[in-house]
Amino acid sequence: MTIKGVESAPDPGESARYIESMARELRRLASGSGLGFLAFLLRMVEDDAAAEARRHDDSQAG
Repeated sequence: MTIKGVESAPDPGESARYIESMARELRRLASGSGLGFLAFLLRMVEDDAAAEARRHDDSQAG
């Protein structure tokens, strides 16, 4: 990931939490627009990203 010209590896837990948050917002948009199947798929992304963040946090703690 490049941030203002600096190369750095993104933190997996932080990335997963960001993806979870974006998927949640997109799911709400899809649901409110009557796009049920997209909302369903985005819920799966949201759930998986949350699980990945927890796994990362657990691996860092112990």
